[in-house]
Amino acid sequence: MSSSFISISKPAAGSAATGMRVWLFHVLVLVAAALFVVSWVIPWWRSNIQEAGMFVQIRPWGLEHTLGNYVEYMGGDPRMPGFFAPLMWAYLVLAIAALLVSLFLKERTIKIGKFAFSLPQFLVFAVGASYIIFALVFLVYAYIRVSALGVEFLGISYVTIPEFHLGAESISDFEPGFKVACVVGPLCVVLALLRDKIIGKPKVNA
Repeated sequence: MSSSFISISKPAAGSAATGMRVWLFHVLVLVAAALFVVSWVIPWWRSNIQEAGMFVQIRPWGLEHTLGNYVEYMGGDPRMPGFFAPLMWAYLVLAIAALLVSLFLKERTIKIGKFAFSLPQFLVFAVGASYIIFALVFLVYAYIRVSALGVEFLGISYVTIPEFHLGAESISDFEPGFKVACVVGPLCVVLALLRDKIIGKPKVNA
């Protein structure tokens, strides 16, 4: 009806979904939100420098290490600037808020070009898509930051500090947080795309 690229309209009469199926979808969204938080608070990657008893680990909001002053001889401190962590925590708050708000929004249709979404569907999809992008950016960020330390991103490497004649074996791998994040993003996208089928909402002609 509207010639604008983005439009919002009310649902057609008689499109109310059955209560039990709506609650089922709400539970699934809450599970996704809980997994999102779980993935956020545990590390995504870690390298244990065995003989030295040190480690480097990456969380969604930055890099942590116990290298002490040795880090200056391994390419400099790779930690992110101070504003990065608050920015990432703000993203978490917005993402969880969007998932929770989606449970209470009225059925309104958003049209973006040729595509039509309900407002709750759009929010869940946006959270999932953004977390998938976040995980992909994390891979690039983590690889660059870890490489600066001379540590293999995955597997076993031998870390040396020539100035102190020190050497130690480093074992690097993804931590559970990243693996959970790889589930959460696609889960939200799938929930958004299947929302109408899950809640039993009749398809409304555009």
